[in-house]
Amino acid sequence: MAGESSFSRTYGDVLSLSGDQIRPVIADVVTSRYPTLLIMNNAFGVKELVAGGIEMARPILKELINSQSYTDMGTLTIERGASLTRVWGVWKQKSAPVVVSGLDMIQNNGPEMVGDLFLARAENAFLSLGERIGGSTAGIHSDGTESTVLQLAGLQSWVSTTTTSGTIGRLARTNSWWQNIAVDIANDFSASGLSSMRSLALRIGRGTEKPHLVVFNRLTFQNFLTAHTATINYNIPQPPSVAASAVMDLGVPAISWFGMAVVQDDFVPANRGYMLNLRHFHLIVQRDRDMVLGDFLSPVDGDYIAAHVFWAGELLCTSLRAQGVLQNGDTD
Repeated sequence: MAGESSFSRTYGDVLSLSGDQIRPVIADVVTSRYPTLLIMNNAFGVKELVAGGIEMARPILKELINSQSYTDMGTLTIERGASLTRVWGVWKQKSAPVVVSGLDMIQNNGPEMVGDLFLARAENAFLSLGERIGGSTAGIHSDGTESTVLQLAGLQSWVSTTTTSGTIGRLARTNSWWQNIAVDIANDFSASGLSSMRSLALRIGRGTEKPHLVVFNRLTFQNFLTAHTATINYNIPQPPSVAASAVMDLGVPAISWFGMAVVQDDFVPANRGYMLNLRHFHLIVQRDRDMVLGDFLSPVDGDYIAAHVFWAGELLCTSLRAQGVLQNGDTD
C-alpha cells in the first residue's frame, strides 16, 4: 500500500489549503482559453450534472403527430404515432496528472513556495484537461462519435459537412429529420460570406427559435470582421442581443449579429464554422468527475506524490436540423 512521504507529512496543510483555492483561481483561467467550452459550461443551460448510469440518452421529437379538425359530435381519430426516438451517448473519461517530486520539495522549501508550486502544477493539469475537453483532437471540436471511447462526440460529427450519410448518436442521417444544414462559402468570404450566413440563419431558424452562437476559427472570424468594417464605421451601433450579452458576460469577446453571438475559437477546424442552437445541445457531466482533483498519493518505490484531475461526460444533440455548418470561409 502506498506510504505517506515526508513531503505529504510536511506540507499536507498547504496542499489542503491550495486544493480549496484551486477551483476559483484556476477554473476561470482554464475555460477562458477555450471559448466554446466556456459557453457550453456556463450559458444557455447546455451543461447538465448527473449522477451517472450505464449509458446516456435524450428524447428526440422527430415528427409531429396528426392533429385534426372536427365539428359537434364528429368521431375523433386516436393515433399515438411514432413521433419520438432517442439519441444515445456513452461516458468518455479524461484526466491530467499533478506531480510534485522530492526534488521539487528540496528546491521549493517552505509552505509559501510549495503552495505556489502546487498551484502552478495544478493549473498546468487543468489547462491540459481543458484543452482535451474543449479541443479538436478528443474534445467538443473533434470528429468523434458515440463509438469513439477516447473522443467526445464532437461538433465535426454532430454538425457535419456530410449531411445525408453516416450515423451519429446511433441514428442514421438518411432520416430527413436527422440532418443538419451545410452551406458553402466557396472560398470567397468577401463575395458570399455574409449572404451565406444569412441564408443559413433563415434555414435553421423556426419562428422564435433561432440559433444562439456562431463559432469561427481565426481566419474566418477575421474575414467576418472585414466584411463588417463599413457597417461598424457608418451605422449606428445596435445594443447586443440577449445571446451576445450572455456570452460577453462570461468574458468572451463577441459580435452581435442577427441576434446571435459570433465568437472565435482556435480549435474550430480549417474552413469550417458552426451556427448553433444551443437549446438542443447537452454537455452531460458526471457530477463527481467535473474537473475534480483527486487525492495525492505517494508510491513506495518513488520520491514523489501525484494526483489526477478527473472529468467524465459526453456531448449530445437532440435536433440536428436546428444546427448549421459553414464551409470554406477561410479565404476572403
